[in-house]
Amino acid sequence: MRLLLTVTICLLMAVPSLIAQKLIDFNLAISLPELIIESNLGTDVDHAVDAYSVLYTTTDLEGRLDTASGLIMIPSSESGSFPRAIYQHGTVSSRDDVPSQLRGGWELGLALASFGYITIAPDYQGLGTSRGIHPYVHADSEAQAAIDMLFALDEFLTTLDDNSVTASDQLFITGYSQGGHAAMAAHRNIERDYADQITVTASAPMSGPYSISGDMIEFTLVEAEFPFLGYIAWTTLSYQRAYKDEFPSALSDFFIDKYIAPIESFAREEIDLGQLNAELRNLMLEENDLISPRLMLKEDVLDIIINRLDHPISRAFEDNDVIDWSPQAPVRMMYCGADEQVWFQNALTAEDVLMQTGDEDVKAVLIDENGTHGSCVVPAFLETVEFFNSLRDMTSPTVDERLNEAAIRIYPNPTTSVLHFSSPADLSIKSIQLYSIDGRLIKTVQPDEQLLKSVDVSDVAPGLYNLQLISADRNLHKRIFIE
Repeated sequence: MRLLLTVTICLLMAVPSLIAQKLIDFNLAISLPELIIESNLGTDVDHAVDAYSVLYTTTDLEGRLDTASGLIMIPSSESGSFPRAIYQHGTVSSRDDVPSQLRGGWELGLALASFGYITIAPDYQGLGTSRGIHPYVHADSEAQAAIDMLFALDEFLTTLDDNSVTASDQLFITGYSQGGHAAMAAHRNIERDYADQITVTASAPMSGPYSISGDMIEFTLVEAEFPFLGYIAWTTLSYQRAYKDEFPSALSDFFIDKYIAPIESFAREEIDLGQLNAELRNLMLEENDLISPRLMLKEDVLDIIINRLDHPISRAFEDNDVIDWSPQAPVRMMYCGADEQVWFQNALTAEDVLMQTGDEDVKAVLIDENGTHGSCVVPAFLETVEFFNSLRDMTSPTVDERLNEAAIRIYPNPTTSVLHFSSPADLSIKSIQLYSIDGRLIKTVQPDEQLLKSVDVSDVAPGLYNLQLISADRNLHKRIFIE
């Protein structure tokens, strides 16, 4: 009895340290040189990348400690300080189709790291090592997986052999498709719940379903064709877990009987999302020429979703909208006009609602009017990188320590017409570039003299801009305001 009591006391004393422990384990998954990354991405990059599969602690939807997994990607070709980035992946097919397994769209996270960002890519709850059904398009759990992994990153960086790579204070957030929703949720929750510990520099959600209860319901449950039947099934399983006291607990309360068996097989992880989609479509085509999720739902459930906004089912959808908040950092929502999976109206609705909060640094950015969900990925990502780079503090090894705010004085800021600056006598500025806040090049100035002393911006519209000063091989970025 005394031995049992002693063991119990020791375990209880150990609990706080276990809970505080964020990083559990990691291993090097892959190292890729710049040449390989460039050949796959189709554009020049700045760094080789080391990618590490990691395990870390998080809190699940039931409030229990859980072991989550993800991928940390480190620019490896040079030492120095780099900004941090969160990459939220899109919809995956199964538990193992995730970044920690070098799957599930991890390549975009890899590309971001190759441009000089220390990048984390969480697998999300219910995927990878995390237990239970994945809470699909559940905003808070998507956000928490990223936030807890961000804390784990701090500890991970201290374990690197030579501590040659460190993280700056800057944090950028992006993600595609479901990851766009998850990126918006992470930005919102960090500013809402962790503002005293983490500051978001900017976010760029891409092609995300930000308006679950509005635009996505309208897009997926109308009379028109929508062949991705598995999405509504996975969302239902997700919200049954997240809202177990309010959401219908039985699939038979939600779906017509003939569709229940494949959904149950998917919930037991016997089939993946692609197989679920195929089985549901085949069942639907037995009686219908049209493929639409509305034909899977019981009539009373369809009526509730469309017409009864006060019902617990509708409230669950609304609870996962990520549009009604006030960002404190710039937001750019990349989208394409012919997206067949996530209606582009999501980006426009989010822009409209977020702008109503009084924040003017929010914008929906049309990448390609004819772009589909698949064709939009690469151009949206490259636009995101340009946007992030325009806001980036160049404290990495690519920036000369002489070329900083202490060495160069830029004044007045704000200005109405001319920017003046002074620099050390031994430092020659080759050119100055002025970028809009969304990354568009507005103006380039080439100096006629060895030292450039001023820049005329009287022909530039009032607003917030990023000024880039370029010396022989170094850059400095500084935000300026033109009145």
